[in-house]
Amino acid sequence: MNILKNIESKLNSSVGTYIFYLLSVFAFAFFKGADWAYGWIAEIYPLGENFIKLMFAIIISCAVVGIIYLLMQGFKKFNDNIAIR
Repeated sequence: MNILKNIESKLNSSVGTYIFYLLSVFAFAFFKGADWAYGWIAEIYPLGENFIKLMFAIIISCAVVGIIYLLMQGFKKFNDNIAIR
C-alpha cells in the first residue's frame, strides 16, 4: 500500500503536474499543425508519411522516460534536501 501512496504522491506533485501539462500542450500543438507544417517534409524526407509517426514515437518515449524518472525519484529515499545539493 505504501508503494501506491508513493506513486500517487509523486504523480500528483507540482513537478509531475507541470511536466504532464507541458507534454500534453506540446503534443497537442505539434499534432494539430503537423499535417500543415510538416507536409512538405513528408514529401522530401526519406521516411515520407512515417515522419509524423516517428515524431509521435519520440514524444511518447520522452513522456515514458519522464514518468520513469518521477517513479524512480518516488521510490528513492532521500535523507537530505535535494535543493541544498
